[in-house]
Amino acid sequence: MKQEDQVTTHAPLDAVRQAFEQWRSTRSGRERIPEELWQAAVDLSESYTLCRIATELKLDYSRLRRRIRERSPEPPPSRFIELRMDRLVPSHQCTVQLRSPAGFEMTVHVSAGYEPQIPHLIHHFLSQGR
Repeated sequence: MKQEDQVTTHAPLDAVRQAFEQWRSTRSGRERIPEELWQAAVDLSESYTLCRIATELKLDYSRLRRRIRERSPEPPPSRFIELRMDRLVPSHQCTVQLRSPAGFEMTVHVSAGYEPQIPHLIHHFLSQGR
């Protein structure tokens, strides 16, 4: 790997490390690490190992691991999807082919408007083979 490629590859980690060093040099006493810095450290977990992040940023490994585990992706927003049956099944006729466990076969041609009858017909046909 070229040296210039290595610099580019480690740029996010270096930037976060510099931010931590800046904060540490200006803090007073035993201040807590700001949430923005924790978030930046957690975000690095997609590209670096937990051990590497904790070592480079001088963080407690267990606390970093806990924060990474607590981060959960937001669920995708719910969407309503309209399903147009007239585009899936030709409106003029539908064909259903059945084979029962006993080996009987049946083919049914259903015209538009009779589709609600199909589940009842399938149940009745399959129960006859018992």
